[in-house]
Formats: sequence, C-alpha cells, structure tokens
Amino acid sequence: MNKLNLSLLILTTALLAMPTKGKATTMQANNHQTANGTERNADNFYPINFAKTMSNVHNTRRLNGILLNGQSVATTDPTKVYHDLTAKAFSIDRKMTLSPSLDYEGIWMNSLVYMDKNRNGGFEWNIPGARGAMEEGNEIVSFSALTCADGQYYNSKGESLADLNNLELPHFNLAADLPVGYYMLRYKVDWDSADPAGKISLDNHIARNGGGIVDVRLFVHDGGEATLHTEGENGQLTTLTDTPVDGMRQPYGTAMLLKVVPDEGYKIDRIVLRHGLLNAPDSLVNGVAQYADRVFLANEIQNGILDIESGLVDGDLRLTAFFIPKTADDADDEPYVLVFNDEFNQADGSRPDPTRWKSSPREGATWSRFIADKPELAYIENNSLVLKCIPNPDRSTDDVEMISGAIETRDLFSFTYGRVDVRMKTKRHVGNFPAAWMMPQPPTEPWPMAGEIDIFEAIDDKNTAYHTVHSNWTYNKKMLLFPKSSFSETMTVENWHVYSVIWTENLITWLVDGKKMGSYAKASSKIALNGGQWPFTHAFFLILNQSVGNGSWAKKADVNFHYESHVDYIRVFQPASRINNSLQPTSGIREVNAPTPHRKGIYNLQGCRVSQPGKGIYIKDGKKMAY
Repeated sequence: MNKLNLSLLILTTALLAMPTKGKATTMQANNHQTANGTERNADNFYPINFAKTMSNVHNTRRLNGILLNGQSVATTDPTKVYHDLTAKAFSIDRKMTLSPSLDYEGIWMNSLVYMDKNRNGGFEWNIPGARGAMEEGNEIVSFSALTCADGQYYNSKGESLADLNNLELPHFNLAADLPVGYYMLRYKVDWDSADPAGKISLDNHIARNGGGIVDVRLFVHDGGEATLHTEGENGQLTTLTDTPVDGMRQPYGTAMLLKVVPDEGYKIDRIVLRHGLLNAPDSLVNGVAQYADRVFLANEIQNGILDIESGLVDGDLRLTAFFIPKTADDADDEPYVLVFNDEFNQADGSRPDPTRWKSSPREGATWSRFIADKPELAYIENNSLVLKCIPNPDRSTDDVEMISGAIETRDLFSFTYGRVDVRMKTKRHVGNFPAAWMMPQPPTEPWPMAGEIDIFEAIDDKNTAYHTVHSNWTYNKKMLLFPKSSFSETMTVENWHVYSVIWTENLITWLVDGKKMGSYAKASSKIALNGGQWPFTHAFFLILNQSVGNGSWAKKADVNFHYESHVDYIRVFQPASRINNSLQPTSGIREVNAPTPHRKGIYNLQGCRVSQPGKGIYIKDGKKMAY
C-alpha cells in the first residue's frame, strides 16, 4: 500500500483524523443505547472517523457508484470520500438474495457492506472470527476481504484469499422475519478494516488510499405494491396509453413511465414526487428517512415523459404536478410523441421482444463478423438488455473465434426525423466495440451512400464516448471536417448514461445526459449535396450490438475475455405533426409493466387506441390518415 508523504502529513493529519458528527436531523432527539453499550443520539447516528467534506487525495482511485441486484446509485462527486445518498433507496423483497457490487476505478482495496438490522442508529460490528465467521448481531453483511480474528484473509463466504486485493462482494440474505421498512445500508471501500467509520491510521488513511463510504437507504418489502396519488390543476398525469394514474398500483422496485398532459394553454413547471411510508408518524427514525421528496424540473421531463426509476417506487407515491400558463414564447412549441420504446422489463433470461427486434445478420464488416443468434448473447436481466461477445464454445459447427450479440428493428420499425434516447453502459476492455446506432431501412443504396448515424460507440478500455455520421461525403471523399462529422468526450462509460440524437431535416445533434456534445448540419453547397453530404432524408432503423475490434480502430479482441454491455431502455420520439414511421412494431408503444396496444386499429398521435375518431390526424392499421 501507499505510504503517507510526510509533507502532506504535516498539512492534513489533523483534518484527516478529525471525526465528525452529523447534524440533528431526526424528530426524535432522545438518546439510544446500542447492543454493545454505545450511547447514540441525533448527533452521532452512523458516524464516520473523518470530516464529511474530506477529498479523496489518491490520483487514480474513485468510487463512482454502488449497486444492489441491478439497481444502481451514482455518487455525485467521486472526488469526495463520504457520500450521503440517503435521498435514494434500494428496494428489495426480503425473500431475495442480495448481490451488492461497486462501480469503482482502481485496485488494491477492499469493500464491505453494513446494514443497521436493529435500526438503532449505528452499525454494530466486530472483526469476523476464524474463516470469516460472524457472530449473530454483527452488522457487517458482506465483505470482499479482511484479516480475520485468526490472522488469515477471508471473504464473508469463508473463502481463503491469497491476498487482500479484492473488491468482489459476496451475496447475502436477510432474515425471513425481518420487519418491512427502511434500513440504513453503508458501502465502504477501505484497506483491510472492519470499522464502518473508516480507517484513519497514519500509514493507511481511507482518504489517502482512495477509499470511500456511501450511505443509502434499503427498503425491505414482502412483494407488495405502491399506490399512486396525484394532485394538481390545469393538467394531468397518465400512463402512456392515457389511463389516469391516481389510485393506480405499481409493484415495489419497478420503474414507471408517465405522460405529463397539460391543459390547453398550460405547460409543466415541475413535479414533486414524495415516495415512501407517507403515513409514518415521524419523517426520520433514528436518522433514517421514512419518506423523501424528488423534484422533477421541466427540463427533466423530456418530451412530456416522466421517468420514475425503480428506486423511487418504495412505499406509496404522491405526485404533485405544477402547471403554469404558457407565454408568447411557448406558443410555437410542438410536443414530441413517443412512437417506439423498449424498457427491456421482461422476465429474466427471456429474449428481446420479437415484435420489436430481430438478430442482425452475420456479414463481413468488423462489427458483424461474429454475430450469432443465440440466447446467451442477447437476453433480459434485471430489467435491462444484456449484450455479449464471448469466446466461441463450439468451433466444430461454427469456426469463428468469438460469437457476439446484435439486435435490430430492420423491417419491424423505422422512422424519419425525431429523437432517440438510449440508456446504456459497457464494460471497458481492450478490443471492446459496442454501439447504439441507426442504418437506412431497405431498399436503399449500398453503404455508405445511404448514410449511417452512430448514437454511441466506445472502444477498448477508454473512458470515451463517440458520436458520428458516415456517408459518401465523409467516407469516400474524406470530408470529415466539412462539416465536422464526429464528436467524442471523456466520461465513465461503465456508468449508466443517456445517449441521445435529435435528427431534423437539416441538423443532427448528439447529447449525453441532456447536454449537447455536437451537431452535424446539412450543407448549403450544391457540390457537397451532390457529393452525398446529406443522405439523411429517408427512414432509418435501430441497432444495438456488442462487437469487438480487429485492430483497425478498436484493437484486436482478447479472445479469452467476455465482453458485455447493458441497455436500460431505448425510446424514439417524433413531433406530433411529423409522425411518419414507415414501419410500426405489432405491439406498438410499450408501457413499463403494462400491456401494449395491437397494431391493427385506429390510434391517436399519442399512441392511444380510439373507437370513434374525431376530426384530426390518426394512425390506422399502421398508416397515417386524416379524418
């Protein structure tokens, strides 16, 4: 391990070693006696051994987020050591096996998880016994590596370890009779220390070593459902198929998509979501919030869709919508309409919906040379699509080094102009080459004459996202900078991000998490247009794939590695007056945890089936018609 630099030590030792006490945030300031006799009050619930504002002074190690059974919470500032994420909650059925993990950059550290099972405001712990055994009442619930009481290294499964360089957290289970409710959960990255408050010895300080502590709430339930309550005037909240949501029930720990529908002359200003045990007598019990508020501002409600992540469906939900009058500047705003989506919320192990997706064909291009239509390469897990490229287990019937997963909407769904949002992450490794992108719906000219729009690509082990267009102008004529046709930015691609493209008649714009990264404009020059600079005038379909490089851009594949990317959702929006899908999936728009309409029939531009259409524009049997 790294040793403290003496010059830094003189400046920082006093601050590093200074314990802090949290502010009195509970409504009950009475003292509490813990199991080991420690007295707690509102000022020392869940203490840490250093200043909460302490910075991580290691150059390469960062705690970017924590995960539990596929649910994730990102740290807001990875350069800090302590992260209070108690506004968020993991939602877990107490019968489930819990599988914690970390989003961490770096090596040579250990990880631990603590749970305040008796809900007394602190973590009761002892150094685990021989072979990692923990006495009843020890609130260390998982650890990747520790020197245990017998002087040997083990993890919480009792496995002997050759060294302490291990961050893989073993799974654990909750007691069958554990009461339903909120519990404090702490994740800690540290060096060989069981102390939940962090190691602050002079030679191995948690801040100097690049460690971190995250506090988050755990909502334990028994498979129940949340009830939704709505409040507000001058508009309403509905499902994607226009069903009012007031009084609707939603399984705990499942994401939701809601439509925000202002009345004529109004627009949404904000929505306040209160979630949790709304009728709890106290908002805080021994430092643990019983409910929390999440405010969605207007700029977070993209295209009239409110995205409620799974961690917010813990207890009941009260949604208060604030609609305000439009101004003159808003008069020409045209709402975008959701025309296609997949939330990938089918059963674990299932294949992608065949009414939306088919396997891409294997061809000679780098990205497609290993494609195989196999269930282990493209499947649903934890409400996301998993795409893999793995060593070929059977070369006797298919003589390629690797096999890769790729799915597309060709011949099932395509569109001209609109916005695509795809929430995605990938595992960095030499040779990695995943993508979310768009190709022209046949029949078209051959590539690259008809164009290509790349929403997101990553290569190798780089923390870089790429966004590009290809055409005859850029590829054959090499006009890559007239205008600039590719953009990239440094970011942690192993974290979830929303990659977006907005495509209009004259402009293609890329965004990441709502922030503009670059644009590619249609040229005014006839020379450029005649040279194929803007082929983006016809319908394109969607592709999601996990491929590997061949050394030309991404490096050659590591044929012994399992490459993997995840897609949380993909959504396509179009302006209401410009809906022009050339193909529509037979199952239409997909609501989260709800059935979807059939293609046959008459639908309004919000995707809702109608029996007696009035005057206006509708979609009948997949075709746009005027009534």
